[in-house]
Amino acid sequence: MGSRKGDNRKSDNKIDQSKNERNVTTNIYLWGIIGVTFTFIVTCIHCDYFGNSNDIYCDNFQKWFIDHGGWMMSSILLEKTNKYGNSLKFIRKTKEGLKIFQKEMVIETPLSLVFTRDKAMKKLALNISPEKYRRVAHIINKYFSNNLLEQHDTWIAIDLLLECLKGDESLWFPYLQLLPEKSPRLSDFNEKEYSFLQDDILAMFGRSQRKVYVSVWNHGIQRALADIVNISSLEAMRCLTIDSFHHYVSLVASRAMILDDELGEPTKYLTPMADMINHADNPSKNEILPSSASHFHLYHQIQKEKDSIVVYADRTFREGDIIVEEYGKLDNSLYLTAFGFVPKNNHYHCVMLPLPGHEHGDPEECVQRDGSLLDIELEQSLALSLLSPSFCKTTEECWNHPERKPRLQSFWQLAAQSKLDASPTCLEEDEALLRDLGEDGVETSESRITSLLWKGMKRNHAHLA
Repeated sequence: MGSRKGDNRKSDNKIDQSKNERNVTTNIYLWGIIGVTFTFIVTCIHCDYFGNSNDIYCDNFQKWFIDHGGWMMSSILLEKTNKYGNSLKFIRKTKEGLKIFQKEMVIETPLSLVFTRDKAMKKLALNISPEKYRRVAHIINKYFSNNLLEQHDTWIAIDLLLECLKGDESLWFPYLQLLPEKSPRLSDFNEKEYSFLQDDILAMFGRSQRKVYVSVWNHGIQRALADIVNISSLEAMRCLTIDSFHHYVSLVASRAMILDDELGEPTKYLTPMADMINHADNPSKNEILPSSASHFHLYHQIQKEKDSIVVYADRTFREGDIIVEEYGKLDNSLYLTAFGFVPKNNHYHCVMLPLPGHEHGDPEECVQRDGSLLDIELEQSLALSLLSPSFCKTTEECWNHPERKPRLQSFWQLAAQSKLDASPTCLEEDEALLRDLGEDGVETSESRITSLLWKGMKRNHAHLA
C-alpha cells in the first residue's frame, strides 16, 4: 500500500493544509516533482483468494478478513508487486464479464475491524491507570493542539502498539504482518537523504516533525505502555521503541482514510483491506460531483445500517488491472510530506514561485503547469498588473484579453527557470549520482529521493524548453 486517502478539506481531498502549512514545504515545489513514484523492490507473489498461495501471509490475511465479516469481490486478489508493494488485482473475470465497472462495490470492511481514535482511547483507558491515561491524553493534546488529524494518527498508532505487544495473540496479527516495514515520510529521512533534497526548509520541517514524535513518546506514551507488559519481553523490546511508534504513526498517516463521523467531523479510519488500494490519478477529470461532495467521498462511505465501510471502484477496471483509486486532488509536495510518495502525472501539482516584485523572497504562490494559480482572485490581480495599461484597463478586460495567458506563462517560465538555475547541482550531476548508486546495487531510499530530485528537475527543464 502506498498511502491513504482523504477528504475535501485537504486541498480538495486528503490533508487539511492551511496556506501557512503549504509554505512550510515551499521549496519542494521548486523541484517540480511532477511524475515520480517511490518503487519498492519486492518479489511478485500472487495470493490466491481461496488459500492456494505460496505466500502464507497473504493467505492468512485474506482468510482472516473474510472470517471476521469482511467482504471483497471474489475476482480480486491480493499480491505483492514491484511498483506498489501489497496490491489488489482484478485477476478473474466476474459473472458480468471482463470488467469491474465504476461505482461497483469492491470491498466492505466491518467497523469492528477498523482502527479509530475513539477505539484507541477506550482501549488504552482499560489497560493503564487513570492517572497515566490523563498524562498521555494531555501530552497528545499539547503537542497536536492545532492538528486534530495528527491526534488521530497518534492515538491509532498507540492502538497498533497495544496489538503489537500481544504478538500472535492479537486479533489483528495477520493484518499487522502485512503492513510495510517502512513508510518513507519526511520525518523518516536521515541526513544523507535530506541532503539529496537540497532544501533547508524541508529538512527543517522533517527534523522538527521527528522531534515532536520523540517528545510525545518520551514524555508519556513509553512510560504508560511499559506498565502493560514485562519490559524485558520480546514483544516489549520489539514494540516499545521510538522507531516502532514513529513507524506506526507514519503508517496511519499515510494509510487511514478520512471520512466524516456521526457529528460531521473529519475522522481517521484505518481500514484493513481497503488500505491495500494504491493511488493512481483519476482519468475522469471532468467528472461532475454533487455539491459538497469530494471525488473520494463518492466511493468511500460509512454504511451505518451495516456497521461497515464500503469502497466502490472509482473507475472501470479490466481483467489483469491493479485496483487503484485517487487519494485526493493534491499537489505533489503534500503527497510527499503526508504519504511518502509522489504520484505520476498529477494534474493538481503546482510549483511555488515568487510574485512580480518579489523575485528574491516572499510572497510566493503555487503555480500550476498551465500558468494558472490556485487563488483565482490573485490571478486576476496579477493579470491586471502585467497587462495594464498597455493592453487593458479593468480587471475584466485584462482577464478576457488574448495576451493574458501567454504573458502569465512567460512570466512564470522565467521565474521557474531562475529557481532551477540556482540549484546547487545540475540535472547531469544528479543523474550521474543516481547512476552510480544503481551500479553499486544500492536500492535505498536515498536513491529514490535522488530520483525524485533529478527526474522532477528534468521534467521542469523539458516544460520550460
